[in-house]
Amino acid sequence: MVASSANAVSDGCIDVQRTSLTMPISGHVIYGVAHQHTGGIGSTLFGEEGRVICTSEPIYGEGKDAGDEAGYVVGMSTCYPEPGSIQITAGENLVLESYYSSTQKHTGVMGIFYILVAERTPNPTNFLHSPIHIHEKMKVSASALAIVALLGLAVVAVGLRYRLKKGREEGYQPIMA
Repeated sequence: MVASSANAVSDGCIDVQRTSLTMPISGHVIYGVAHQHTGGIGSTLFGEEGRVICTSEPIYGEGKDAGDEAGYVVGMSTCYPEPGSIQITAGENLVLESYYSSTQKHTGVMGIFYILVAERTPNPTNFLHSPIHIHEKMKVSASALAIVALLGLAVVAVGLRYRLKKGREEGYQPIMA
């Protein structure tokens, strides 16, 4: 279940913590997620002029099993913007707002927001020339496999020989002479 910050706002029972950060680099946001604890109802990261970069809401557990504990935050929704759609510039002031319900017991409020920023995004039309390639199948020749197998056997043989030689040198000493 994802908590709805819109419902909590209409109730008027919200603790809001706000902080800001000046971005040291430019780039494109490729991922974002907040971190909150019990009582959290969501976080929003804003860019210049109040534009929303990403909103992340808590997922509360509903059961008794580990990872699904009722009443506790067990996850957060994430943002995966379309590549190149959200740009941040060096020197831009970002504002993080973290919202907590004042009707739910908690000992304090906090907010962390993780974002991944790529300095450049790959051009989809020029994917074959990008620095990262995905290979579906890897072809290996039979001679290459034979060489790897022989090297493996040689390593095993050397190891066995060493072990046998060391065993003779450090053999058992007779108790009675």
